[in-house]
Amino acid sequence: MQSHALAWLEEPIYPPYDCDGLAPLRRETGVPIAAGENLGNVMDIRRIAEAKAVDVVQPSLAKMGGISEVVKAIADVEQRGTRVVLHAPYSGPALIAAVHVIAAQQADMLCEHRYGDLVAKPLGDATEARDGFLRVPDGPGLGVESDVAAIERYRVA
Repeated sequence: MQSHALAWLEEPIYPPYDCDGLAPLRRETGVPIAAGENLGNVMDIRRIAEAKAVDVVQPSLAKMGGISEVVKAIADVEQRGTRVVLHAPYSGPALIAAVHVIAAQQADMLCEHRYGDLVAKPLGDATEARDGFLRVPDGPGLGVESDVAAIERYRVA
């Protein structure tokens, strides 16, 4: 696998927070390992970084309780010398919040983005990448307005 120049192998074992399994896998294979999207708080993120179980920690803003928690997690992990790439494969407010967090970082940080054309775009073009980049909305709050008509059209209950 080393000859394929992988950026990282994401969550290669189960459970994905198993530091005792991830750390030796990382050491023995030389393949960069990423995990963290299924962790729920700063302490879990700290534990995986302290154990040197991964090369890339991927906290999820949506799963950790929002912007404040993920900002704490980023600072904690970077202090330990581990790279951070936010888990943000969403197409709604959690992606927009992640874009704001990434834009506020001093160092460059990738944004995980799941490409896909949606039938409806409840956040307009805010979740569309152009030339490989997502723009940072600059309106109030998260900077986007929801297309209420699009949401109503697909409401289930």
